Amino acid sequence: MSILTGLVLALTASPVGALEESRDFRFKAMLGDREIGEHRFQIGRDGSAEYVLSEADFAVKFLLFKAFGYEHTSHERYDAGCLTALNARTETGGELYEVSAASDAGVLSVRSSDAATELAGCVSTFAYWNPTRLLSQTRLLNPQTGELVEVDIVPGAETVDTGDSLANVYEINGEGLNIRVFYAAEDGTWVGLETALENGRVLRYVPLDREGTVEVGGGQ
Repeated sequence: MSILTGLVLALTASPVGALEESRDFRFKAMLGDREIGEHRFQIGRDGSAEYVLSEADFAVKFLLFKAFGYEHTSHERYDAGCLTALNARTETGGELYEVSAASDAGVLSVRSSDAATELAGCVSTFAYWNPTRLLSQTRLLNPQTGELVEVDIVPGAETVDTGDSLANVYEINGEGLNIRVFYAAEDGTWVGLETALENGRVLRYVPLDREGTVEVGGGQ
């Protein structure tokens, strides 16, 4: 275990569910009209620190055979709205990706399976659960690859009826990216996501419940 990875594990070790203001977002992942798995986000606070646990498990099957699998776990810590520690592991398409990051003196050192970089300024991952943080970004860290992605976010481009309530739609565009994120118009809660895949099919997140809320404009 590297010194950086050990530091990240120590910084992100707090039990999310035991922290104050904890909340849980659970989505079933749909590929077309087929359910392929679940993605769960647990977020908790301890003072000014925010801890995030992201767990995804997808499987695309043909008859009785698993044709494609995706397993992802990411532990993240934010201080004053900026990412200060990350430890992520992803298995997909037979490949393993591991990313760790730790902040020192305002510089985030990121180490992936094949690269190491240092990032200055306030960095965030794709923090869909916190629209205040996400929608103010022009670059986002991909926890699967460790790459910093330049993005253009179009706020409130349209409003749609989700069947449960009205939702505001935000678009995240970038190289190889076209993501639509849905927030409930009534309270700003994250209620869905969809993105077009390389093969032209659409991956959608449909909420399994709506525990907790995220206040738009309510701070980091």
